Amino acid sequence: MMPSGTTSGRFGLFVLGAACAVLAGCSGSVQSRAEKDAEYFYGLAANSYLDKNYQAALRELEGCFAANPNHAEAHHLAGLIYMGRLEYPDALLHMEKAAELDPKLLIARANLGALHIAMQSWQKALDVLMPLLKDPMYETPYLAENNVGWAYFNLKQYSEAERHLKRALFLNDGMCLAYNNLGIVLVAQERDEESQDYFEAAVKRCPEYVEAYFRLGGVLERLGRLEEASQEFTRCQKIGGDSFYGRRCKRKLQVMR
Repeated sequence: MMPSGTTSGRFGLFVLGAACAVLAGCSGSVQSRAEKDAEYFYGLAANSYLDKNYQAALRELEGCFAANPNHAEAHHLAGLIYMGRLEYPDALLHMEKAAELDPKLLIARANLGALHIAMQSWQKALDVLMPLLKDPMYETPYLAENNVGWAYFNLKQYSEAERHLKRALFLNDGMCLAYNNLGIVLVAQERDEESQDYFEAAVKRCPEYVEAYFRLGGVLERLGRLEEASQEFTRCQKIGGDSFYGRRCKRKLQVMR
């Protein structure tokens, strides 16, 4: 189970909101029949996406691309769907196309960076995201800061990872994912006592965040505070059930007994 919000896995992902159903045709500009058809199908696809009917959304995007193969928002939406399906080559094709067609579509650039994170292409993620952090028009920089921090962590550049994750929390102090990721960075540097604060902050703000309970329990165990560790593993198992971290917490409890 993950904390609520626009995040996915270890990285921040900006997903479409209700605004995606607002069609470009509303601007009042003169449009060709093909443009109108493209906007019509894109609107259908966006609404299907919001309804979590992803297969229907892909079918409707085909109609959009038939009318306008260079519809940047449609390529971004297709990239999101393929990314969610873990079909990364197709996702990359569409995300890169969206960013190329409309450099001002910052959400596409942000999610292209998130896609590189998901693909563990750490340097490529930095190449996409670092310029975005300097763009004053980008509305959710805390997501990119988190992703940059995670990329630096995987490149073992811990000081840079820590700096960007702290910037993510400065911009959004309710971002549970960044608290958890920062805790992981500190653990990698054998700074367990400091990491405890961040894991505790994660579960305080997101009481259903199973992974953070697991990692908090691990820190307390290493610090020799076994009773407290057992309590965190118990919470983790109760909330996580048969999930990955739920099972790991169950095994921890079995060993501790």
